[in-house]
Amino acid sequence: MTDVGARPAGASYDTVVIGAGLAGLTAALRLTEAGQRVAVLAKGVGATHLAPPTIDVLGYTDRPIDSPALALPEFAAANPQHPYRQLSIELLRGSLDWFKTRLSDQGYRGGLDENFFVPTAVGAAKPTALLPETMAAGDLRQGGRFVFVGLRGLKDFFPAYLADNVARAERPGDAPVTTRVVELAPPLGQAGDVSSLGFARRFEEADFRDAVLTELDRNLVPGEIVGFPAVLGIGGAV
Repeated sequence: MTDVGARPAGASYDTVVIGAGLAGLTAALRLTEAGQRVAVLAKGVGATHLAPPTIDVLGYTDRPIDSPALALPEFAAANPQHPYRQLSIELLRGSLDWFKTRLSDQGYRGGLDENFFVPTAVGAAKPTALLPETMAAGDLRQGGRFVFVGLRGLKDFFPAYLADNVARAERPGDAPVTTRVVELAPPLGQAGDVSSLGFARRFEEADFRDAVLTELDRNLVPGEIVGFPAVLGIGGAV
């Protein structure tokens, strides 16, 4: 159990939140800010380490959505049982602003007026309302020359498959997109852990980061947009 607000043992609570995913943690924080005593009950660490760092509001109906703010009224009217029928545009906009303020150190960008379209790990163009600054250059609406970095030995990441799908992904606009792959073989040390967590731990080390950047620099062309797998550190992207 996580005791939000560090209440003493045996204290009573106004609200008990079950689950430590993004929804549970957000609910607990907002209730705490409103003055409630909140306890969070969870088994394990929750699912935040498995979820993308983006915040989606409305990405698709029968087509990809360019602007959630413009599409939401029609969507809510056509889906009277959906929770969005109960929420105003102003409330949704304020909620996104609250989230960006609370995570200001991560430099979140975006809002309700337009979706970014960024590549997923398999190369689909994902519409999303908010994303970290580190992902903003991947907005496919602007086109560009993309290079996706593979790390030799990394399991469950296939940069060639990703690059091929990104080149063919459905997205707004007609700005050209080209893709290619660079595979790096950074030093893994004696442990040789090639799992995602193993690479993330190594990216916390300055010497490892320098080795990756040195090798990458030899393979880049000026003006290319670089995409890495989500292993750039334990504490955050570096």
